[in-house]
Amino acid sequence: MAVPFWQAPVTSGYMEKFALDLGGVNKGIDYGPTRDMPVIDAIALADGTVIQAGSGSDGWGTSVKVRGADGTIYNFGHLNIVNVSVGDTVSAGDLLGSVDFNQPTNGTSTGPHLSADIWTSDG
Repeated sequence: MAVPFWQAPVTSGYMEKFALDLGGVNKGIDYGPTRDMPVIDAIALADGTVIQAGSGSDGWGTSVKVRGADGTIYNFGHLNIVNVSVGDTVSAGDLLGSVDFNQPTNGTSTGPHLSADIWTSDG
């Protein structure tokens, strides 16, 4: 049974160290699936337009990025499944994609997890 990402265990402490070891900073929150909670859903946090969906070369692997009306970008990285396409209009609460404990990870990652980031114009 899938759960919204905010109900999954936070694993940022581990990934923060990994990002720092690579010379970067992980500014988002990482959520890890478990054997008891194997699928984590990326859920839209605001109404907006999908500006990226699928594989990228930016370290996020398979990801979805949504731009809200105020310019805020909501990023969900390291997904195994993507349920939207570039140009789609989404509403808060819509399913964007998922991470599965039983599938390989992708992007700059050491294991299955969902990275959730909110980027604003002020950093």
